[in-house]
Amino acid sequence: MIPSYDLDGHARTLCGRADMGAYELGIGDFNCTRRVDLFDYAAWGLCATGPVAGPHPSSCEPLDFDADRDVDLSNFTGFQRVFEGN
Repeated sequence: MIPSYDLDGHARTLCGRADMGAYELGIGDFNCTRRVDLFDYAAWGLCATGPVAGPHPSSCEPLDFDADRDVDLSNFTGFQRVFEGN
């Protein structure tokens, strides 16, 4: 049986695609275009729950970089890394 989460705690299936590798692909890609762009940046604000308001909706899973079930400023630093291509 395939685990529901990868080694970092992210959902195994993002954007309707199951990743069979050890680490999930697609973190930061909210709209499933296979690139992190301004549309994903705009969605981050919609998904932001803060550290005490989680859990986030399942559609916001790609923006939960630390896999703690909320989208807050600690996730934004991860988003900036992939948005800038680092």
